[in-house]
Amino acid sequence: MDLGYQPGVAGHPKISVIMPSFNRGHTIRRAIDSVLAQDFQDFELIVVDEHSTDGTAEILAEYGDRIRVIKEYAKGVARARNLGIAAARGEYLCYCDSDDEQLPYRLSTQAAVLDRLPEVPLVFCDSFIWENGERVTSDSLLRARWIGPTDRSFDEDLAFHFSHHGTAATLGLPVPPELAGRGVHHGSIDGWLCAIHAAWGHSQMHRTKVVRAVGGHWEALRCYEDWELSGKISKHHPLAYVDIPLVRYRVHQGEQLTGTPRPNAESYLENLFHTWRADRIYYTKYKATIDRAIGVGYAVLGEVEARAGNFERSEECFRRAIYEGPIVGKRAFVSLLLSALKSRVPLLRSGLLGDRIPAYLAHPESRK
Repeated sequence: MDLGYQPGVAGHPKISVIMPSFNRGHTIRRAIDSVLAQDFQDFELIVVDEHSTDGTAEILAEYGDRIRVIKEYAKGVARARNLGIAAARGEYLCYCDSDDEQLPYRLSTQAAVLDRLPEVPLVFCDSFIWENGERVTSDSLLRARWIGPTDRSFDEDLAFHFSHHGTAATLGLPVPPELAGRGVHHGSIDGWLCAIHAAWGHSQMHRTKVVRAVGGHWEALRCYEDWELSGKISKHHPLAYVDIPLVRYRVHQGEQLTGTPRPNAESYLENLFHTWRADRIYYTKYKATIDRAIGVGYAVLGEVEARAGNFERSEECFRRAIYEGPIVGKRAFVSLLLSALKSRVPLLRSGLLGDRIPAYLAHPESRK
């Protein structure tokens, strides 16, 4: 029987930190150490090891009872996180990916938000972009890489979608003095998350009971399972955002599903159909926004197919983009024409027109 969180009772930490891992022996030690070094120590760290074969198990053994280890063939990060959620004993839970690092005040800051805003079950934050674990190239992942179409800048979206705005100081968050003036926003943002992926999984902290109540992550998704979870929570609850980077988010080529074009585009569309279009209430409420996002999703997939030389499939995707979201922009019509020509005239696949498919992923205007 689940007795729920019991403050002060042995085995009931305030926060459960969940770390999925598969063959991250070269990065997991630094990730674990960054959690153990938090200035807030009432937590448990649950590592879900998908039977790694690279020496990860030996590294985990070195930590003894400072961490909990679950060995399971999870077959994906959504399943691994769900296993951690099921095992969590904390009132709150969050995630630390096995190649990222937490700033020392990450747990204390987000826990303080949930403590002070009892109506909010999910708080997310910004992150540093950490190239190959060697250098920070941006102090705002969300301003650089947020996903989905919008006519506004990220800061304009914050002002437009959140109804309450304050600072770390006004909310009394335990951050360094130089960060006290940074923004903290909360409110109902389902109208934003139905098209935009802003609450990245590594940045989320939840009330455990709410995550369990909505069924955790949708395991069929290859990626963006974090967006799906934040979206369905946003349908019933306000969310909060701390405009402070609390995580170093490692970006490295060839090892991350995030950043792989085809699974990204396909999963973006799958989530839009599953979480938003299939929900009659929310599709009626945000039809234009959702249709536009679906149109852009198909345009991005069309670009991916064109770059792979699959011009018939590319043409099909651009046709669907224009049908689903008529306001996706003129580039979709140009891309449709080029894909149609290349699928019918093989000689156009090389030379001057060989790589002329206007990019949605590569240009900032894809957000408009």
